[in-house]
Amino acid sequence: MEIPTTTFPVKSDLDEYEKYGLQVTLNDKSINVQWPDQNSTQEFIPPLIGQVQDSLDAVIAEIIK
Repeated sequence: MEIPTTTFPVKSDLDEYEKYGLQVTLNDKSINVQWPDQNSTQEFIPPLIGQVQDSLDAVIAEIIK
């Protein structure tokens, strides 16, 4: 499974938006992925990244209970 190594640009007219980031390390190789929520960019966010975002949101919700 390939994880995109790109960042996704945010719409220029936004002052506030949610931004996510994830660093994956395997066998001493790291990939950083950073992305805003889909409504904050005109770029297509791949479904895999959307699933990661949902999982991160669930973890955050558990932490702040």
